[in-house]
Amino acid sequence: MSARKLAVATDRSKKPISTDAVWHKSRRPMKMSDKLARQIVDDILAKGLRCGCMLPTEAEMTRDYSVSRGTLREALRLLEVQGIITIKPGPRGGPMIADPEPADFARMMRFYLRMRGATYREVLGARLAIEPMMARLAADAQDEKGIAELRRVIALCEQADPSNEAEWLSTSHLFHATIAGISGNAVLDLLGMSLKDVYHSWALTSLAPLKLRAKVLSVHRAIADAILGGKGLEAERLMADHMMFYAEQSGKVHAASLDDRIEWG
Repeated sequence: MSARKLAVATDRSKKPISTDAVWHKSRRPMKMSDKLARQIVDDILAKGLRCGCMLPTEAEMTRDYSVSRGTLREALRLLEVQGIITIKPGPRGGPMIADPEPADFARMMRFYLRMRGATYREVLGARLAIEPMMARLAADAQDEKGIAELRRVIALCEQADPSNEAEWLSTSHLFHATIAGISGNAVLDLLGMSLKDVYHSWALTSLAPLKLRAKVLSVHRAIADAILGGKGLEAERLMADHMMFYAEQSGKVHAASLDDRIEWG
């Protein structure tokens, strides 16, 4: 008799374990403050409230949601950490709706990536995979606002003084952030911009020496022209080549720390 059959034959009194039961047992029960935070977000969306709108007072919210002051404060703190609200100080202050930025999502992403032992090299690898795709999608989408923003940004890049380190870094980062955010897919836009934010919160130095900046700028212009012209495959190819150059330069400039675990903060 096999070991499996023997186990069944000698323990018929035990009922089979339900996979669903094990799953539900292992999940952390949702706290009341978590439920309340979700309900507040749902109400913000249902009412069409925008950035800058004040939420009701603490007394009104505890009454309307039938919760304790401690539960409400914990829920609001959760929303504040996520960048969904800010707490305005002063006698006429209180919770005010914020405009969540990719940087808020990136902050949370850094925490989870650090817990998983991810490195900056892996973030760079993810960018190498996603940014060429984002360039192609941006070209295919031809979103009116996105196209207008790309025109504005590439003009800023070309007007910047390449010998000015701060200008070069800010316009280069803006160029990549713009393309990462105009694919027409909200999920990919957020992911692309957040990955860039995670990497650039660490890689603060320029990867292109002054002698290469004119060439990099011409590549930026070529990528922008392909996107503006709706040439998706060309935009993808150009961005893939550009990101390979970016990765090679990162390997040189950040050789000592590229394999460091991602910092959270």
